[in-house]
Amino acid sequence: VHVERARFDPAHAEKASFIGAHAEGTNFGLAHVEGAWFDRAHLEGAGFVGAYLNGARFVTAHAEKASFIGAHVEGANFSEAHVEGANFGTHVEGANFNRAHLEEASFIGAHTEGTDFGGAHVEGAWFLVAVGLTVEQFLSAEGWEQAKFDEAFRRELEAAKGNKDSPKETSSQPETQSSESRTGEDEADTPDNPITNNR
Repeated sequence: VHVERARFDPAHAEKASFIGAHAEGTNFGLAHVEGAWFDRAHLEGAGFVGAYLNGARFVTAHAEKASFIGAHVEGANFSEAHVEGANFGTHVEGANFNRAHLEEASFIGAHTEGTDFGGAHVEGAWFLVAVGLTVEQFLSAEGWEQAKFDEAFRRELEAAKGNKDSPKETSSQPETQSSESRTGEDEADTPDNPITNNR
């Protein structure tokens, strides 16, 4: 399906299928596309400003530099999607960005409670003043060192990553000095060390 630069604002297309569609630069502003399927679609530069995308699927889609400002993306699935440079200054609570490419994407001021960034590529992404971020969301993220976080959150993340990456100490206890000092006594008491009697 080719709908490049078409306008779906403010259409109602709940649970519609845009799988594999070419919708580069298309305007979905204020559209109701809850539960819609955009898997493998080409949405480069598309506009979803103020759209309702709750539960929509963007699995392996290409939405580089798309705008989701003010959109409701709660529970949407962007796993393995390419959304480099996209703007998610919005509600992304519970969304799935597992293994997605988020390089240079913006989540400034976004609500991210329960959002999954596991394995995502976040090099150069912006998470300043994002609401609901936890260090657990980024423990397996790629390139977090180059992402932009509030300073306090960065320190917390660095500490957590340091603890996660450092090897655990083994609790093997060396022999105590007292056991070594008793060695001579134990040998003297064994039957294999007879005491000679000159009498």
